[in-house]
Amino acid sequence: MLNRVAIMTWYHFNNYGTVLQVYSLRKKIQSLCVKTVDVIQYMPKHKRKSILKRFVYDNLKTKITVANDTRIQNLIKEKDNKFDEFREKYLTLSKKVHSPTDLFMLNDV
Repeated sequence: MLNRVAIMTWYHFNNYGTVLQVYSLRKKIQSLCVKTVDVIQYMPKHKRKSILKRFVYDNLKTKITVANDTRIQNLIKEKDNKFDEFREKYLTLSKKVHSPTDLFMLNDV
């Protein structure tokens, strides 16, 4: 039996497929008699800006519409909060890592 396994995947985005994929993978690994299954909070420094920029660009029309409608803004905030609550309740997250060195340091945890 393994004591600890870590999953490295993109789980940061608030969509159902992303969050359910990491949750179901974690549950499956746990069912194989692994004591602790961590999800690595990995976001490389050089990728953070490009991912955010692409996301904003792809959704620019939606963002302009949303900026003018507080009801939609409130619904989005509520949805984002529910994703955060789900992650907090059902995923065991590692400390945040931003580089290969940080990843290597997780071996000491």
